[in-house]
Formats: sequence, structure tokens, C-alpha cells
Amino acid sequence: MEIVFNELSFQNKANSSQEAENAMTFLIDILLEINKITKEAIILKRTIHFDGILLAENYLYEQWKTQMSGKGKQDNALKTKFLLFLNALDKSPIVQDYPYYLYERKEAQGLGYAFDNQLFAISFNALLEWQKEKYTLIQQLIDKDELQENEVEVLHLGKENHLRLYEKNILNYLENIGAMLPYDCHSKFSPRDNQTILCNKEIFEFTGKHYTFSGGLKRKIYRHIQNGTYWYVDNLHYGCAEKEGKAAHLEVFDANKNHIGICNIYDMNINENRKEKGRTLQMD
Repeated sequence: MEIVFNELSFQNKANSSQEAENAMTFLIDILLEINKITKEAIILKRTIHFDGILLAENYLYEQWKTQMSGKGKQDNALKTKFLLFLNALDKSPIVQDYPYYLYERKEAQGLGYAFDNQLFAISFNALLEWQKEKYTLIQQLIDKDELQENEVEVLHLGKENHLRLYEKNILNYLENIGAMLPYDCHSKFSPRDNQTILCNKEIFEFTGKHYTFSGGLKRKIYRHIQNGTYWYVDNLHYGCAEKEGKAAHLEVFDANKNHIGICNIYDMNINENRKEKGRTLQMD
């Protein structure tokens, strides 16, 4: 998952090296939390190189790195956090061109890039200053040689006591763009539709119909837009059991509603060996 660093947050330095260390630790903790929520590798996009940046008076980013590296040798948990951060940093800074974005009349490349690409932004010193969940930017566009300014909002990961809210925001965001949400292989419940390939709105469409299991539980039935096949989540199976057919999976029917097999929740490779001859899809 890509997150964009707000370079404006480096303009206000921490009051001490300890405060700077706390701010960087908090930033890393947020990245770690997102990694746990999404089960995805984090890529921290940035518009500037961090080397040479003063985190506090007489306290460079490179000094913080050296200090963290030394502490990591004595603390494995700290070392893991530090390596997560270093691995998350993109190798080359992004260049934000036209259109331009301003925050409080200052050029805001990172925040603008986050808005343009529907990504979350994150900041240095979010403990004390950059605490909000949303920031309003001015988007500048040229239309027929005239400058137009529009207000837009970018999502931001900030306040310490809102980590649980981040989870809601992130999962809602992923769902809104049709991204598949993570499914826990140790779960004792069948996956939600948005934890399967069925969430891809370019491939599947909801039919408005449901499949009803014994006991009255219902699951939405989806139609493959191109080939007309029907799909739904089998509510009787869950987790990632090795024996095929026991784990969470999708039931698949052809355009004539005849059963043609099952499929795992992540792709569309139908296992026709699991076809139940004579079974047809009942929709209500």
C-alpha cells in the first residue's frame, strides 16, 4: 500500500532531539499499524530526499538513522520497526508537476500527489502539529488561459488516539476503490464479498439476487460481466484449510445457472473437478 509523506511537515522542526525521535517513532508506528491492518507491504512515497533534513536544531535525519541503528542492535523490536521504515522508503523521490496544490498558500507537493492518486498522506511530528484526519488544499488549474482554484480534501494519518479510526478509514477507502480487503486465514467465518475477487467492479456486477443457505443466511450473487457466469461466496466454508474444498471459496455457475465448479477467493481459476452434476443455481 502506498502512503505519501508530507514534506511540509519538515518545515517546523522538533524542539529537541528526543522530541524528534518520538515523532519519527510515532510515524513508524503508524506505518506498522497500517501494515498489520492491510497485510500489505508499505511504500512511503516522498517528494524530497531525507538526507540533510534537520529534524531538530543540530539534529540531522542521518544522526537519527545512526542512533536508531545502534539502538536496534540491542532491541529486536526496535530493529524491526526501523527496517520497516527503511524498506518502505521509495528509492527515488516523486516529482509533482502540474496541477499545483497549495496548503496555507505553500506549495504542497506530497499532499497534492496524495489527493491526485487517492492515497493517504502522513507527516513528521504528527504527535504535536499534523494531527488532523483531513487537510484542505487549494488545487490550481489552468482553463482557457485562466487560473482556477478549487478546494479539495486529502486524507491524512495523524492523531495518536485515532489508530482504530485509521483502520476504518483505510478499509473504507480500499473498499470504495474496489480493492480487495485482507482475509484472515485463521478466521472461523466465511469471507465478506469485499475480501474476495468479487469486489472487482470491472469484472463483476451484483445481480440484485441472493443465494439462501439452509437456516436462512443469504449471500449476494454476482455476474461476470463478460461471460455471464454467476458467483457467490460459500457461507459454509472459512479459513485456508489445505484440503481443497474445505477452505473459503466461491461457488461458480455458467450463464444457464448450471454448477461448473468452485474457485478460491483470490482469482478466477475454476476447479471443474468440484463440479456438482445436476446442481442449478437458485436465486431469490
